[in-house]
Amino acid sequence: MNGISISSYYQAVRERIRQDIVALEASQLEGTVVEEWIDFFMTKYAFVPIELKQEPPILEERVDKFQRTDIFDTLRTVERPIALVGLPVEPNINLKDLLSMRGETWILTSSEWEYRDGCIFVETDPNPDTASKAVENAKKNIDSLNKAINQGNAHLPNFIRECVQQRMDTVGARAQKFVDLAEALGAELKLSGEAERRISQVPQVKKSIAELRRPQPRQKAIPKLEADVFETILDIIGAQALTFERTPQTIAKLEEDDIRNLILSALNAVLNLGALGEAFSKQGKTDIYLSVPEGGIFIAECKVWHGPHTIGESIDQILGYLTWRDAYGVVIVFSRNKGFSGVLDAMPGAIEGHDSLRGKLYQIDEHHWSARHTLPGDEQQTIEMHYLVYNVYA
Repeated sequence: MNGISISSYYQAVRERIRQDIVALEASQLEGTVVEEWIDFFMTKYAFVPIELKQEPPILEERVDKFQRTDIFDTLRTVERPIALVGLPVEPNINLKDLLSMRGETWILTSSEWEYRDGCIFVETDPNPDTASKAVENAKKNIDSLNKAINQGNAHLPNFIRECVQQRMDTVGARAQKFVDLAEALGAELKLSGEAERRISQVPQVKKSIAELRRPQPRQKAIPKLEADVFETILDIIGAQALTFERTPQTIAKLEEDDIRNLILSALNAVLNLGALGEAFSKQGKTDIYLSVPEGGIFIAECKVWHGPHTIGESIDQILGYLTWRDAYGVVIVFSRNKGFSGVLDAMPGAIEGHDSLRGKLYQIDEHHWSARHTLPGDEQQTIEMHYLVYNVYA
């Protein structure tokens, strides 16, 4: 029982944890919480103190045999009885390691101990006084181990917290989710292998969003989502919505936010921000959102048609999120009405009736319109809004 001390272990493990944290990349830290990293490293490296159960000890007998030569040079077998006193303990995954270590105040003894069957067994002579002393010394050594463990555990969380925080600041994992569009989407918004196959089946894909890259600006630029990238996003949304039209029973009983989740999954299955993860998230009940810290650049609202007011409500919500002149909004309407032609006829009037409309309403195809709308509080800034309507009458 002359192994490494607990305090030496904790000194060594601090350096090990520091190296582990320095090796963490931005993608591993992005979106995480410091306290979660503390729990992770404490679970991985910190010991749990030994807890004795309030139960009577268990006694076992062992007979050791060894050869000895007597005074007549005759080799004889000698038997030595050994008492094994088992101290019941609470389950502890580190017990076998701990029994090879020592605390700061340590009672040296010839008694050996081992952990098995839920007990720490102490070897001793089958003499009541000797056995009692061996058990007493074992308990004192356990107390010494626990004291050193508690001291090490008390200082380790702050050390981990400082290391993780410093690493997060170094890689910008917490403060810089997207610095601007050039850095955020330029962090390689790309297609996965499976997504390449899926997007190849989307009709009229203009340009793969994997090609989205732009030179780093010398000055901070106004965020901008390129038109061809936006068209690719529309194509993916359209392909998903067309599957709903072909099999309307799949969404016949779904709420708007459930439909949103299906489209959101389709987008994130095809598009991702490389190491940063998913490109699109939900911001409210029914919307799909892509943003940079400077403001919203893309938002899509999924709505079930309940009349022309559906359009006005969607426009108001989208305009409340979008910030920049070169931003895009999309209203995706699903009609469960029996007379779909009536919905198509009502769409232009519903769009043109909104006070924010500026300029002409363009009809791109029979279920797709686009227009420009002014941003709230700034008549000089307009954003491009698209309206898609699909028939899911079942």
